[in-house]
Amino acid sequence: MRIPIILRWIAGSIIAIAGAMVAPALLALWDGGIGEAQAFFFSALICLAVAGTLLIGFNKNDVVAERASSLREVLAVMVAWWFMVPLFASLPFVLMGLGLVDSWFETVSAITTTGAWVSYEGARASAAGMIWRAELQALGGLASLVFAAAVFIRPDFIGIETVIPPFSRGDRDSYLRAMGGALRVFTPVYAGVILTVAILFLVAGATGIDAVIMALSLVSSGGFVPGDVGAYPAPMIGPLLLVLILGAINFVVVVRIFYRRHGRMRVREDAETPAFLLGAFLAAVLFWIATGDSSLRSLLVQGFNALSILSTNGVIIGEKPALVPALVTAVIGGAAVSTAGGIKILRWMVTFRQAGVEIWKLGHPNGVVRGQQAANILAIWIHFIAFTLILAVLLLGVSFFGHSFEISITTAVAVITNAGPLLSLAGEGLQDFGLFSEHLRIILAFGMILGRLELVILLVIIRRTFWSV
Repeated sequence: MRIPIILRWIAGSIIAIAGAMVAPALLALWDGGIGEAQAFFFSALICLAVAGTLLIGFNKNDVVAERASSLREVLAVMVAWWFMVPLFASLPFVLMGLGLVDSWFETVSAITTTGAWVSYEGARASAAGMIWRAELQALGGLASLVFAAAVFIRPDFIGIETVIPPFSRGDRDSYLRAMGGALRVFTPVYAGVILTVAILFLVAGATGIDAVIMALSLVSSGGFVPGDVGAYPAPMIGPLLLVLILGAINFVVVVRIFYRRHGRMRVREDAETPAFLLGAFLAAVLFWIATGDSSLRSLLVQGFNALSILSTNGVIIGEKPALVPALVTAVIGGAAVSTAGGIKILRWMVTFRQAGVEIWKLGHPNGVVRGQQAANILAIWIHFIAFTLILAVLLLGVSFFGHSFEISITTAVAVITNAGPLLSLAGEGLQDFGLFSEHLRIILAFGMILGRLELVILLVIIRRTFWSV
């Protein structure tokens, strides 16, 4: 285990968090919130001091070692990002008087792009607080893309090769180098997409602060909207539908459009995007039929809801869709390299294709299947089993604290698929996770993190032999 390399990456993550605190601090000063601004500035200084201390443990000789870093180093960085970085990101909330558990829950919810707030009224109480939560969601979305493209996209984890970025290498190449390459390539495109979407929201009639918050959050599938979506001007529906799609399709395809002249970034066949759009259409029709309203407007509203749930933003407008189809849609999720949660569309595609192959073999026992790409179906089944077990544990955990089955199953799905706003489907007026006790919110926060960790990776992490060899 190369500790200095891990410390360098952790320090870089903390510096990024410190840098993100500047905007809400300045916004708080602009609005006259001196105490709020001081909390952000002081938290940034603490983060920079800790990051500087960690960087002392890194020296230039470790650059060579980083090129040979193994899966253990990158997993340590990932665990630190999801578990440790939220502690530093929660400092402004703590200094502003929010409890330790609530502060950590809010930042975990933001960084995992779950969008499950202790109080929605509290989350929207100040412009600085909203910007801070949206920034954390954007950083968490970028981290999800980088981890997926550099590590999770490999056939050992996803089950099959898909649109592979050039920085995703074989098992013998450095995972950290691949992660660094993904970060350098993705960051400008990701920022460009957010800026473009914010401009589109402004043109469509949103206020400046709302446009920025929605662009940061919805691109990262965070589902954080400052107000009622239905109250925005009608032209907003176009940019909203666009951003819901961008948050769920394979981001490698988006990147390759920007780098189309680069030989190594040429677009190859992408089967996930058509599958996502088809799935959204089928879900919309199912939601529409369940409402009993045959009008075209109702179909369009449910189309928005289908895209929102499938992308795990979870923002609902109009009549709420039926609970079970909505939860199943969220479990399906988005593309393998996207900010969306869920099991991922690609795994479902591989599973159905493999099932077709096996059925064909039953009817043709002496036949030979040609032209089929081999799938690591074992990795997919392990993921399904782990996902189901964690979902069951969350369901039983919420039920144990005395909540109804509808609230329990909706909360469990919302947490593990990182689609916090889905809680509103469990009943009228439900949206605040403050209805759960502090002990339960700690469990739910861990569930959000597990939703962002590939569950095959989780099984690897908890093996002692993996860290000792």
